[in-house]
Amino acid sequence: MPAETTEVKTDWVTKLFTTRPVDKSSDLHILKIETVNIADLKFNVVHKFAEKMKWMRRFDKAYTGFLSRDVFARLDMITFVVAVHEQKEVGFLALTDTTSAFDKYTKCLSYDISIGYVKPAYQSQGILQAMIENSVANHHAVSITIAQERFEEHSAYYLNLGFVVSAYIQDARCFRLYLKRWEPFLSCVSPKELWGETEHLHGISQPKF
Repeated sequence: MPAETTEVKTDWVTKLFTTRPVDKSSDLHILKIETVNIADLKFNVVHKFAEKMKWMRRFDKAYTGFLSRDVFARLDMITFVVAVHEQKEVGFLALTDTTSAFDKYTKCLSYDISIGYVKPAYQSQGILQAMIENSVANHHAVSITIAQERFEEHSAYYLNLGFVVSAYIQDARCFRLYLKRWEPFLSCVSPKELWGETEHLHGISQPKF
């Protein structure tokens, strides 16, 4: 594989990398990396079905893991929060309402961050973390669901964000990670009641791998 060539400029970075041929004369695609000031991010809740579908198609195109087709049928029931920088949309999170699973034990609303996506030109700048923190602070997010492979590679990342309790969802081969403050409610509800056949709750600081 040829070495990556990176040219740094004052306000953006141009990366050249090998990809599918753009035309018959070149096999290089130029990606302009947009610099983002995290403090300038704004977050908008999207309600229109067409807008939700637009983001899901982008995510579906980029995601290499398993994505249930049922998600597309439930878009009306999923909250989409879009991050905007300088009037440009840069990424989104999809939040699923899980309040009914805990309504016997708390009056607090609860949402699970089920999907996250950042446009390639804006990645690796902390946007995903900013979106997660915003959803926890303003949209009642108490958990996040991630693929098993991502959990195994990045468990420390989610631990630092405060997601310290997790449950493995065997059928879907993914983990649902919860904030520490949600642990008392989890002790009242068995994982089997929530997701069917699962392994028991455990701390991310001592993952089972």
